[in-house]
Amino acid sequence: MQEDPALDQAREVLVLLDQGQYDQIAAKFNAQLSSELTAVRLAEMWNELEETVGEFIALTNRRSFLLVVAGERVPGVLLTCDFQNTPMHVVVEFDLENKVAALSFEPPIGDWMPAPSPILNPVPSPNLIPFERRITIPVPLPDR
Repeated sequence: MQEDPALDQAREVLVLLDQGQYDQIAAKFNAQLSSELTAVRLAEMWNELEETVGEFIALTNRRSFLLVVAGERVPGVLLTCDFQNTPMHVVVEFDLENKVAALSFEPPIGDWMPAPSPILNPVPSPNLIPFERRITIPVPLPDR
C-alpha cells in the first residue's frame, strides 16, 4: 500500500515549523494563503503557540482526511503533537494543486473532525472562525 503524499507534505511543514524555516513553509502556500499569512506572521504565531503550550516535543500520530472544494476532493492532514505542557493538533489543508491552503493549531477535543476552512470553503457560516483568529486564539490547557 502506497503512503499518502499529503501525510509527508504535512509532516514536512511541521518539521520546518520546528526548525524555524518559515520562508520555506510560506513557499508552499497557495496564492490566497500567501496573501493572508506572511512568513514573519507565521513565525509570530508559532512562537505565540509555544509560549502558550510549551516547546514542541514530538509528532505522535498523523491521519489524513478529505475535504470537498469546488466539487473536487482535496486532502487535509491532522498531526497530533506533544508540546511541553499539552498535546495539540496541527491541521494542514491543501488545495487542488496540493499547495498549503490552511494551517491551524487546535487543542485535541473528543473525536476530532476538521473545522470548516474559510479558505477552502468560501460559503459564509456563523460557525467559521477567520483563518487569522483560528491560529492566534490562546489555547486552553486541559485540566490535569
